[in-house]
Amino acid sequence: MQKFWESFYQAQADFNTPDKRGKNQHLKNSYHMLDDLISAARTACDLNHIKFHFEDINKEDSAGVIIHLRHLPSDQSHWQECLVDKTQRSPQATGGCYTYAKRYLLASLFLLSHPELDDDGELAEGRQKTEKPVPVEKVNKIKQDLKKLGIQEATALESVGLKTWSEITTDHANKLLGKISARKQNAATN
Repeated sequence: MQKFWESFYQAQADFNTPDKRGKNQHLKNSYHMLDDLISAARTACDLNHIKFHFEDINKEDSAGVIIHLRHLPSDQSHWQECLVDKTQRSPQATGGCYTYAKRYLLASLFLLSHPELDDDGELAEGRQKTEKPVPVEKVNKIKQDLKKLGIQEATALESVGLKTWSEITTDHANKLLGKISARKQNAATN
């Protein structure tokens, strides 16, 4: 298996992460489109003589895929499986499980970290993620801290993928607070 893994590690290094073009209006986030991930993975794998394909799995309570990867020169291979519980037995739920599993496997294999993949899993299982609005006091505190540090609000919002304060979620607020805290600590040590 040494030849496979040597080539696959190089494929990971050659993988160009695509832009997040998908927009989820319910969760107010963006994500990598499956077609974009497949295209980027195929390019990186082709450069390293690896071919892959997905095998769909459909069981009564779950659906998902197996990804099969083969290093052509050595004929060494690897496979990995991802199954998603399905709460609904509809074709749409099954299709959502397939899409989620493919994206999850590609993200895992090519070392992408995507919390939003889990949100998509919630939707595939028929559950909506509900998020409480960020309290006005918390937003005002962030704005005050930004002003004290001399950081423009537009720059801070852009750093977490936002255009306006009206789009802010708890996750965005926590990321901003983390960045502010790091900036304060950096300023204190300098």
